[in-house]
Amino acid sequence: MKTNFFLVGLLLTSFVALLSCGGGEKTKDTAQSPDGAELYSDKCQVCHGSDGKLGASGALDLSVSKIDVATATAVVKNGRGGMRAYGQEMSAAETDAVIKYIMTLRK
Repeated sequence: MKTNFFLVGLLLTSFVALLSCGGGEKTKDTAQSPDGAELYSDKCQVCHGSDGKLGASGALDLSVSKIDVATATAVVKNGRGGMRAYGQEMSAAETDAVIKYIMTLRK
């Protein structure tokens, strides 16, 4: 009987120790805001270029774009012309982050 209490106590202590691991180290929070520059680099840069001006495969020059945020969001989600749609690949937060980054490419 004493052995059972000892084992239960040991398991509980181990469980609590595991939950408290990390000692102040910050881990990547899944609720953290997505990085628009990183997403742009992964998904957009191959056609638009690092500065938005590449124009590969008919991609428009993002540095001179005049479209508003709502239209840009629709284009990223639904695609346009030769651009593929990313609506099923990216969350709303990721799309917003990419749009915010794209707006920084404007002159």
